[in-house]
Amino acid sequence: MVSCPKCGYSNELGRIFCHKCGVKLDLEEVRPPAARGVQARGPGWSAKRIVGLAVRLVVLVGVVVMVALVLQVPPSGESNPGKRDVQGIEYKRLELERMIQQKKAGTIMLSDGEINSYIEQIITAPGARNLILVPTTVQVELGNGDVKVVVIGEVKFGESLKKQLAFSYIGLPMIEGNRFIFRPTGGSIGRLPIHPIILRYTGLLDRYYAQLFGSLSGDRELLNALASISVDSKRGVELKYDPTSRS
Repeated sequence: MVSCPKCGYSNELGRIFCHKCGVKLDLEEVRPPAARGVQARGPGWSAKRIVGLAVRLVVLVGVVVMVALVLQVPPSGESNPGKRDVQGIEYKRLELERMIQQKKAGTIMLSDGEINSYIEQIITAPGARNLILVPTTVQVELGNGDVKVVVIGEVKFGESLKKQLAFSYIGLPMIEGNRFIFRPTGGSIGRLPIHPIILRYTGLLDRYYAQLFGSLSGDRELLNALASISVDSKRGVELKYDPTSRS
């Protein structure tokens, strides 16, 4: 039925003019909402809610991807140091001590095999067993100017659950203010990269690596005495001692 806007008479559908007074009827009343230019919407599905759901979905996908990257363990390119590397690093360490004691300038070159043979001892150090990531492999990879330290180990969740994880830390070894420092330029947890700004201002991996290499504190004093350190992926690590450079 269509009500007359003038007299209120209820006219049957299909009439154009009121049967009682003859006034033209408003046929918009009987048209469906879509025909009157009104968009039909489901209850509560506003543009704001749709955008909110989309944002939450993107965040959820991002979290899932981050967790998946963290849990991935990259393959280890182990250098497999041999007996000559073990003997070489011990000899060169003693040579550096002699140079410092005698205040005699000189340069010592270390290969990646020699460095890795020396680093292997930290895996069995007593303090390593108490770390959140108990190391099973520690490897140093030399770049052009920087050094990458990769640690692969196990994290315990409760008494029975274990998960293998990997940390990597990339930085520039240098002497600054008569002290050895390792300035971070990058890093990762699993395959998730960590920006150097985050590493530098939050110390995200600093505490772990400081605990890991805590047993080598005596050797850090030898590094503090150096004049400079330079790294080359092919030649190795150059340790330069010059007593006249000390302020």
